[in-house]
Amino acid sequence: MDKKPIAIIMCVHNSGKYLQIALDCIINRTQYPYKIILVESESTDGTDEVCDYYAKTYDQVEVYHTKKEGLVKAMNFGIMMAGDLDVYITQDDVLHPRLFGRDWLQCLVEASKLESCGIVTSILAGGISGTDYLAGLQWAGTWSLFIPRSTINKIGVFDEAYSPGMGDDIDYSYRVYKAGLRIYLANFWVDHHRSSEHFNESQDLSKAHGEYFRKKFKLGEFANGITTTSN
Repeated sequence: MDKKPIAIIMCVHNSGKYLQIALDCIINRTQYPYKIILVESESTDGTDEVCDYYAKTYDQVEVYHTKKEGLVKAMNFGIMMAGDLDVYITQDDVLHPRLFGRDWLQCLVEASKLESCGIVTSILAGGISGTDYLAGLQWAGTWSLFIPRSTINKIGVFDEAYSPGMGDDIDYSYRVYKAGLRIYLANFWVDHHRSSEHFNESQDLSKAHGEYFRKKFKLGEFANGITTTSN
């Protein structure tokens, strides 16, 4: 039986000097079936032209030019364009598709088949939240995040109240836990992350979005027992 492709969603804005490297890493080395969905938002440095070139040159690359409304809305748009496919969300980062001789997508897909899997991430792609959100909560970041379609069907997409960004991945990770699912860690380095403009523009929103998070989930003290499960 043919494998369904994975939709690799890459949201970009003014990424011209990084985007070609990021795309070439995937196109030249990834063997598992995939398609790349580029969500480009009002770039002014030629990023839109780079996206158009790759979409015209490679059948597995699609590009959508959208209004610049922040990373959260861009990711949700990409998930919608992916149809019924599992998705891998990343940014204009450097990936290591054949690290240790293993295909990165194959490994992520295999991890997603483990018991009660909600999402899969990679080494250093996340963190532990502080008191602004839920102290001690282990979360998976959206620069390296594999989401099976079954998880999307169960808990939905990202909460756009966190627009333009910051806290949306903490919220999503917590929703995964609340749904009785697990976060699995692919035990090899997949992604070398850099802070893009999408990310930097929302640094000052952490406290406000933390307050929204705590109110949304009616949180008091940290709920013991919420942990990330590693494979």
